[in-house]
Amino acid sequence: LSLVSVEPDQLKPQNSNAPIKPLVYPLTFKTPKSRINDIQVSIDGKTIYTATNKSEIIILDIVDGRQLGVLKGHTEAVRDIALSPDGNLIASGSDDNGVRVWDARNWKLIHSLEGHTGGVRAVSFTRNGKWLLSGSRDKSIRVWNVKTGAPINNITIHKGAISAILALPGGKLVYSASSDK
Repeated sequence: LSLVSVEPDQLKPQNSNAPIKPLVYPLTFKTPKSRINDIQVSIDGKTIYTATNKSEIIILDIVDGRQLGVLKGHTEAVRDIALSPDGNLIASGSDDNGVRVWDARNWKLIHSLEGHTGGVRAVSFTRNGKWLLSGSRDKSIRVWNVKTGAPINNITIHKGAISAILALPGGKLVYSASSDK
C-alpha cells in the first residue's frame, strides 16, 4: 500500500496540456500478504483502515506505517468499510454475508448485523450518522439503526448484485449501483 496525494491547487488547470503530477510519499505500509479491498482514512488524518481478503481490518499509523491493531469479526473477505460522519464508528461488509460495526476509539465490536443472504459489497452511513446502509450480492439494500443495530428496512429494487451505495445529505435519497445495468 502506497500513499499518493494530489494537492488541491494541483487540480486547478494552469495549462490544459500539462498533466497533474501527484505527490508520492516515500512511505510503504506493511500489510499482511493479502489483497486490500478498500481503504478509509480517519477524520483526524492519523489512521488508515484497510479491508483485507483475510477477513480482517488492519489499522495503520499514517505517519510511519506501523500496524496499530486488527479488527477481527468476519469469517470471509472484508469487501467494504465506511466511517461514520463523526469518525467514531467503522462499518464493514464481508463475503460472510455480515455487517459489523466497530467503535473507532477503542476498536471494540459493537454490532454484528445479520440478514443478507449474499456477500455484502457496500456499506455507507447516512450523513446524520443514525442509519447504516448495506448492499449485497443478494440484490438487497438493508437499512440498520446504528444505535441499536436493529434492521429498519429491506429494499429490493435491483435485479443484480449491489456494488456501491451512497446516502445523500438529508438522508432522504440513496444512490446504489448494481450489476443489473
